[in-house]
Amino acid sequence: MGNRSNSTLIKIDGRTFKDYKKMIKKSPDCYMQIDSSGDIVDVNRSTVKLFKARSRKKFNKFKLNEITPKVQPHLKQETEKAIVNKIIQTLERAKQGKGNEFVWLYKDCEDQELWVHIRLRAINLVGSFVIEGLLKPIDNPEEVHKKLSKMKNSGNEQKNNKKQSKSDSESSEEEESEDSESLDNEGNYSDKMNEISDRMLNLQDSDNLSQIFETLSKIKFLVRDAENIELEKLVVDKLNGIDNFFNEVLDNRNHHISHLGERLMNERSENRKKYKQLEEHLQRRLGGMDYENEKKREIEISNENLTENIKKWQELLSAQISLQKSIKKKKKKLNKDKNTDQENAEDTSTSISISDSDGFDILNYSNNSLSSSSYSSPSPSPSSDKSQIHPNSNSKTNSEDNSDSNSNSQLKLQLESDLDSITKTKTDKIINNTQSNNIETNNSKNENIENLKEKKKNNKNFKKEKFMKEKKKLKKSNVKKK
Repeated sequence: MGNRSNSTLIKIDGRTFKDYKKMIKKSPDCYMQIDSSGDIVDVNRSTVKLFKARSRKKFNKFKLNEITPKVQPHLKQETEKAIVNKIIQTLERAKQGKGNEFVWLYKDCEDQELWVHIRLRAINLVGSFVIEGLLKPIDNPEEVHKKLSKMKNSGNEQKNNKKQSKSDSESSEEEESEDSESLDNEGNYSDKMNEISDRMLNLQDSDNLSQIFETLSKIKFLVRDAENIELEKLVVDKLNGIDNFFNEVLDNRNHHISHLGERLMNERSENRKKYKQLEEHLQRRLGGMDYENEKKREIEISNENLTENIKKWQELLSAQISLQKSIKKKKKKLNKDKNTDQENAEDTSTSISISDSDGFDILNYSNNSLSSSSYSSPSPSPSSDKSQIHPNSNSKTNSEDNSDSNSNSQLKLQLESDLDSITKTKTDKIINNTQSNNIETNNSKNENIENLKEKKKNNKNFKKEKFMKEKKKLKKSNVKKK
């Protein structure tokens, strides 16, 4: 009984169902399977959430003793003994085709109390029996305790009343008991038939397979509880329509599945269209980004060229300023040389003449005539003496001035020609550099345009290949479905 089986076939009430474990794993109800020794065989996801466990594998390693307190307060009994008693009760009731329902206190993984209403039944896995429990958490456990205590008290009172009535009159009670049993059977039958009809209506509205199997098993338990043969026949007649109904439910599910398949195919085609639109939009955005990046690069290149040109012009200006300074220095030197020459000339040929108020020379002095007398008597012809003193000095100064002016003009012409040649060479270099930069930028633009064209071609080819692959996959899937 403690052996675990990996097979998916399960026998429940004489029938086998496939994928029962998958159905229970995805069920919103909490299921737990245990063996006769109290070890947990398997649980579903909802029980893992209920007990606040980390994973299903870790929870399956627990035993019932580890997730329950030592004492069950409502039973006033130790948990180990209570577990053994409940397992024995469920196995005995399973032989009779009945379940076992009771209230139980657990502890979750955070050591908090967890009151649960449990319905146990014995399931025949292929090769072994396993006890399966359906767990329903209780929000108000105190009310459940009150109800259980009331049920126990009422049961004890009924037993005592029956014993007293039997001791008083056995014969009369036998007749009354037969009548009461028939009435009870009729009342039970009416209640059970109403319950069956309610469950059938629930089946018609439900799409969950786990709920369908549960309701079918409950209906079978109700049929077995009906002890009257005639009533059993009526219930069997009622249950004969379940197979047809179940087949209709399966047909409806198949139709629903096919409808879902068509819907999924339509959604897939719509998603492909949206994907294509998004790809086109992204390509446009990327193309715009490339164009903007090219513009930014062009602006950066032009800015770099401008900075280089500005530096070159600054160098030219500094060279011109230095040339102008050197020219000024040379001019100053020339002017100084001129002044010194003039002073020397004045020193060599100086003449001093002093005349009185009548215009006669009182004193005539010159460096050229050192041997002449310093004083002379007044003479009536002063002009003739003057012409004898000054002619040599005037001729010398005029010749020197002409030579200096010629040399200055030649220097100016040479400096201007040098400046023109320097500016021409530097401007030619700048023009050549700008032209080469423009040629390089144009070449880079052409290369970028060609690269973009190649990328677009490659993207188109890649999209075509993708589309063809998806077409082939769709054809294969359609062939398999057919």
